[in-house]
Amino acid sequence: MTWAQRVRLTIHDRVFAGQEVVLMRQLNASDGCHELAETAAAHMPHWVSLQEQMELAQHLAPEDAEAVSAHFGLADFGDAGAATLASTNLRSAIDVMNSVAPLINLRHNLKLHVSQGDVVMTFHNQIKDCEAVRDRLLRLDRAKVLRFLGDLLTTEHLASVRSEIRSCNEQIRIAKSIFLRKLPRASRSRSLQHQRQCQVQMHQLAERAICQRVRQILLRQRDAFPSAAEVAAKLGLSNRTLSRRLAAQQTTYAQILSRIRFELAVQYLMEGRLTTELIALALGYSDTANFRAAFRRWTGVPPSRFVAAARSR
Repeated sequence: MTWAQRVRLTIHDRVFAGQEVVLMRQLNASDGCHELAETAAAHMPHWVSLQEQMELAQHLAPEDAEAVSAHFGLADFGDAGAATLASTNLRSAIDVMNSVAPLINLRHNLKLHVSQGDVVMTFHNQIKDCEAVRDRLLRLDRAKVLRFLGDLLTTEHLASVRSEIRSCNEQIRIAKSIFLRKLPRASRSRSLQHQRQCQVQMHQLAERAICQRVRQILLRQRDAFPSAAEVAAKLGLSNRTLSRRLAAQQTTYAQILSRIRFELAVQYLMEGRLTTELIALALGYSDTANFRAAFRRWTGVPPSRFVAAARSR
């Protein structure tokens, strides 16, 4: 079972390292994608989702997409990059890359087979049957892996790496003679040390993803929010386990639900299509007075004053 299957990865989970996103936004801005440029953060985002990356990648020219991934080497990815660099050979390096994929922003799983004296590497979706990821992000991952191979191999060995684009697949072929050869910076003890740190980080990602998963379920069923027990069942967890895992992230089901209600309330109010009474009903409040009281707790002012202040800015 891959890490993506263990955490039940979705395209909305912010579990991928975000170094490349700022560069992608800058390239989009230079091409006139002003709407995307306005959303660019002043600082480097720490974690991003596949969905965010797909939306940015679809606006990039092929050469820009490849340049983005080729810009960052293994040394830019902390413990995950260091663990890979210290691998004994390419086989172990690729095993490490697959096991820590989110930490190096590798969006596909790498699989290997032997063909005509070469080891052939192919790219496979982390999310089953999600062709949108493959269509928009495969070129970036191919460029990323080629850059990583450049970090791992000597110039002489790198010359034996060949890249192929075929009608239904993209492959990287590596001469079998160098595949199991010891890498220049090999250190099994150092690689294992960094891998232990990566395991801690991967566990933290999986735990943080549970909060995102709860949000996704609630947003999909915003017309009738499910109970905590119903959400836990959808996640394949007991109610107690869900509560414990949310508590580990310093939150609760009630806090997540309250935050979503607040976000939706602001959205509905600013759109101006629904009355306060209908918004209260849409958000699951028993009456308008309860909604008004909740909104005052969130913002310190009643809905009407909040809207007036927002529109006067």
